[in-house]
Amino acid sequence: MKRTLFFLILIFLTIGVSAQHVLYLKSGETIKGRLLGGGRDSVSFQFLGNDLRLPVDGLQAIWFDESSAPKALADPASGRDAKIHGYVTDSYFTSNETKADAGAKVWIVAEKDVENFNIKLVEDTFALVNNLKDIYNQFDSRNADVPQNILSTMVIYNVDTDAKFEDYCRRTNQNVFKLRNNKNAIHSTCDADGRFIVPVNSGTYYVLVISKQTKGESVVEQDGKMFCKKITIKPDEDYVLSVKFEVP
Repeated sequence: MKRTLFFLILIFLTIGVSAQHVLYLKSGETIKGRLLGGGRDSVSFQFLGNDLRLPVDGLQAIWFDESSAPKALADPASGRDAKIHGYVTDSYFTSNETKADAGAKVWIVAEKDVENFNIKLVEDTFALVNNLKDIYNQFDSRNADVPQNILSTMVIYNVDTDAKFEDYCRRTNQNVFKLRNNKNAIHSTCDADGRFIVPVNSGTYYVLVISKQTKGESVVEQDGKMFCKKITIKPDEDYVLSVKFEVP
């Protein structure tokens, strides 16, 4: 599959097809835009003005001519008995403005398909220690005394030095990659309304969302701020997941 898709991309780049392209994802979604290029493991696709990088394992097909493309391919998700229905948005500190996070990426991995995954590092603890580090840096940059409660909390979470914080980021990244690089992950990309709908089998999953519009300052969130949650879905359930990334 990967080799075939790679050669298709090379052909596309050679002939310079100008029509709008249609990308069919294994999740059942269809995306219209421009194929920009690709490599062995991923392709670059322009969607609503955003350049997306999508893993090859999440693709079903690419149609180079929208006028002759079918409305949908055979549904690879047929037989799945539930679905995850999600909305991803950005919210601003300075106003009540909220906008859809178009192009945000979603990975859904069954609990049974990932080993030794530390959900606490990715789900909420990293966000806490990252905020602690940001507050510390704000005081330190002004040569001001850092509040004792901030220092004490950094000691509790063992991130009271740059080296310890960098090690924390490294371990968090290792856990994030266990989801992003998982061969059994179900992939999705949020549409113009920040929405994604993914059919799944009932069971327990890790859901990882990486923002397209909002970047973080740490190495962990250089591709975009992240959200992670462990969820359990029952048969015939439509699980609704709302994710809001905060923008300064």
